[in-house]
Amino acid sequence: MKILLVTSRYLPHLGGLATVVHHLAQEMRHSGHDVLVVANRYPRSLPSKETIGGVRVKRLLFLYPQSRFLRQRRFDLLLASLWYAWRTTCQLAQVIRDYRPDVVNLHYLASPGPFLWLLQPWLLFPWVVSLHGGDVRGEPYHSHFNGWLFRAAVSRANVITACSRRLADEATQLTPIPPGRLHVIHNGVDCQRFACAAPYAHPKSYIAAVAQLVPHKGFDLLINAFGDVAGMFPDVDLLIAGDGTCRGELAELISKRGLTERVRLLGSADESTVASLMTGCLFAAVPSRREAFGIVALEAMAAGKRVLATPVGGIPEFLPPGINRMVGPERAAWASALADWLSLDRSRLDGTANQAQTQHLGWEQVAAHYLQVYCEAIPACQEHR
Repeated sequence: MKILLVTSRYLPHLGGLATVVHHLAQEMRHSGHDVLVVANRYPRSLPSKETIGGVRVKRLLFLYPQSRFLRQRRFDLLLASLWYAWRTTCQLAQVIRDYRPDVVNLHYLASPGPFLWLLQPWLLFPWVVSLHGGDVRGEPYHSHFNGWLFRAAVSRANVITACSRRLADEATQLTPIPPGRLHVIHNGVDCQRFACAAPYAHPKSYIAAVAQLVPHKGFDLLINAFGDVAGMFPDVDLLIAGDGTCRGELAELISKRGLTERVRLLGSADESTVASLMTGCLFAAVPSRREAFGIVALEAMAAGKRVLATPVGGIPEFLPPGINRMVGPERAAWASALADWLSLDRSRLDGTANQAQTQHLGWEQVAAHYLQVYCEAIPACQEHR
């Protein structure tokens, strides 16, 4: 097949969405399919065309008029959006006409959504919308237009996928979706990379945590809980990889709790660095207040590590009980859980049994599920022509 993957974020951006789309593109190429990625050109300094890891990437500026531009008195953005709404629509239409994809898969229903919604009845391409979290829990509530766009795009798409059953249920609460058009496809993990990575170099034993530094990831909860028990375990540090809007607040909290020498904010980390962090840690902590899927927990499992996690999003759908532990999003509960595991003999923290649980969630298997969905979308589109 000729597959067009459209996304708001792609490499060199780091994060779950970019990781998912890139691995899908690579696996589909390895299966013999022709894949083209169209991504948002933000920042503008990114090239309009390039090839990343063998995947062809084209970037367009998906900008359209929004009421917030008026509220923020960003008249420059309003004028620019009027121009790019027309220009990008024409450019995307030309890409689709030239490439002639067998299927178009939009990952994350955000800025490219209005453009594909507008073009689909005209160009009649089979359209799959893949939901990843914020496009269900956040975007539809930001404005009346975004709420309308969610309902309109989901109604027009031939097939909808969600990365967890929990997210699928939340999507159907926003707008009715016939069960036959909605599929749950969990995200995947590069099992080989995480199983074979060299341990991260750190002078002490450590707990690993990885995510964007944003409020819902719960790192303030984790830092406070670790601070409550750190004095009992002076030989263990907490390493946090990621970047985001809360970095300053978290650094201030670390200083306030007197943890400057015990908690390290490592900044952005690519997949190889994350694999090394997971391989070298005692166990992984995922203190999120909400998640769509929880890919970090899956990565820790692939590295053969135990996971402490809040029971949110898709995490309970794939994290085995017993060897791992679910912890409520309360400081006292996390402090107790950290103390319990840090008190164990290191041999009892072995999590290699987790690796076997990830074999069916490799990217090859995930890509195969998407390809099955594409095969459903094509005849569904033809029926409506």
